[in-house]
Amino acid sequence: MKIIVFLFATSFAFVAFGQTVKLKKKYLKAYDGTLPSYSINLGEEIVKVNSEYLKVTLKKDSLFVLVGKVKYGGTYKVEKITKKEYKITGAMEETGIPALFFLDLKNKTLLRKGVFPQPEVLLQKVE
Repeated sequence: MKIIVFLFATSFAFVAFGQTVKLKKKYLKAYDGTLPSYSINLGEEIVKVNSEYLKVTLKKDSLFVLVGKVKYGGTYKVEKITKKEYKITGAMEETGIPALFFLDLKNKTLLRKGVFPQPEVLLQKVE
């Protein structure tokens, strides 16, 4: 009897603590915008990076980022910040650099936090 109670308690703990936030299907869409131009200081010279088209596609279990003509993919985790805002952290397979996004449910926008020196980009939901 003790073994059954122990197994039930441990399985309940795994289920309770293993729950993650899931995005509703209506937010699993494509978001696009333009990455503005920025400059990189390479020590002896300053290199200007031109603006590029940026598209982020959220799927049920994956995330795809298209910057210009280069496409990256990976998985993501979702954390609820407020009732109308979620934090999405993507684990990109090609780069190994985590991608950070903030989804605003009210405005249907996705804010991409750029890795320094990239600026932030506000992406609009593609209808």
